[in-house]
This record gives sequence, structure tokens and C-alpha cells, in this order.
Amino acid sequence: MTVSSRWPWDPISDTSYIGARYAFGKGWGPVWLFVDELGDVVTGAFIDLLNKSRGAGLRIVACAQSAADLEAGLGDRAGALRVIANTNTLVSFRAQSATDAALFSELAGERRLRAHAEGATYEPALFSSGLRAADDFRARFGETTRWEKEYLVPPWALTGLPVGRFFARGDGRIFRGRVPALA
Repeated sequence: MTVSSRWPWDPISDTSYIGARYAFGKGWGPVWLFVDELGDVVTGAFIDLLNKSRGAGLRIVACAQSAADLEAGLGDRAGALRVIANTNTLVSFRAQSATDAALFSELAGERRLRAHAEGATYEPALFSSGLRAADDFRARFGETTRWEKEYLVPPWALTGLPVGRFFARGDGRIFRGRVPALA
């Protein structure tokens, strides 16, 4: 079942249909909406549709090249972040900009890593006045352990992904995967 057989998409009547499904629970299963180049069609009404889509049985697959496309389509960064915040699953292939890589890294979250360091110093042992030649050495050994916060998926990992590899955030977890080449 499609939301609309008309082209271009009519956001008023289609949003009303989804709103009725949300309010009254009518419908025969999920409605799938596939959107390519999301930055070209995103509006305030589309954000409201994203916000209520799960309760209405609407499944949206939206594709965009970067967060900058959403900012350009909506006119501000806050709107673009609202779109990203309303997504349940986010898949990121190789990021072309450091901004997009940092955004996904922040969404993926942080983890605490144990950093363990060992050190050793050697020095001649000084006897009595210190004027005699030293035949012995003194050694000091030390080790420290500290916890450092690091991104679960660091930005450099996204900008350096090979073709066909991706990171995904969904269901409260982070996944790494590969799309096989079919040709």
C-alpha cells in the first residue's frame, strides 16, 4: 500500500491520512515511505510526520548525503537535528565531511577505555659523597591506570571507511557492516 499515488507528494492529504491512522488506529498494516534526497522534500510537516510515524504504522526510509542537505532544506541547524533525532535507525557510509562524521560519533555515544601506562627510570646509585665512580644503578618502576572517554565510533573511522562499509545506530546498539558488491 502506498501513501499516495499522486506525484508530487501532497503533504496535506497524506499527512491527514497518517494522522487519522495515528489517532484512530485504522489501517491494515505498515505503510512504507521511501524518500531519496531528503533535503529536497523535508518540511515542518514532514518532521511532524516523522514524529508520529511509529504510532501510525508508517515506516520511513529516508536517504540524504549529509546533514548539510537537511539544513539547506529547512533553513536552520535545529530543524536538521530534529529530523535526525526522530530517526530510530541511522546508517552512515563513508562520511565526506568531518562535521557529518562528528555528528554520527556523538550519536553513537562514548565508552570508557582503560589506559595503562608503565614507566621505568634508571640512574647511577650515588654512594657517600658522590665523588667516587658508581658501579651500581638504581631503578624505579611505575605504572598508572586511568579511564578515558572515547567515542564508540571515532570520526576518523567514518571518514576512512572503504566503499560498501557502514556503521549503523539502531535499537540502542552500534553495528558495523558491509554491503556486498552484486556485480
